[in-house]
Amino acid sequence: MRDETRFVMIAPAPGFTNRVMTRLAERERARTQRRAMIGSALLVGAAIAMLALAAWQLAAVAWALIKNPQTLIVLWNAFEMLAFWFGALVNAIWVAVNVIAAMLDPLGMMTCALAVFALTMLWGRAVTGSFQLSSNYVGGFGK
Repeated sequence: MRDETRFVMIAPAPGFTNRVMTRLAERERARTQRRAMIGSALLVGAAIAMLALAAWQLAAVAWALIKNPQTLIVLWNAFEMLAFWFGALVNAIWVAVNVIAAMLDPLGMMTCALAVFALTMLWGRAVTGSFQLSSNYVGGFGK
């Protein structure tokens, strides 16, 4: 067994803890600020790169259209056909929904609404990973 009577407890100088905590807080603040600046610079750099790429592609398309104007006519015809088929699909879905709604009684409508609610909850479970609404879970991840 050790003889601890020889050891003397030394207390830190007055204000030492406050100075250390202030220095740590300043270092953490500088680190956070540095990270924010680096993140902002990366975000701005990525946005500039994507805008430059989009401008380059737009210029290439414009040059191709100037060089071959008949391409614009072909693209317009293709867009018209796509718009026609999309409209036909939307109209078909609208008619099907109206027919189903006309055929269902209020209990059937409630069943459909509950089915949609259940599917939405299932989707929410798949996306967030949790149904828990406690404050310990944000976006499905524990704090």
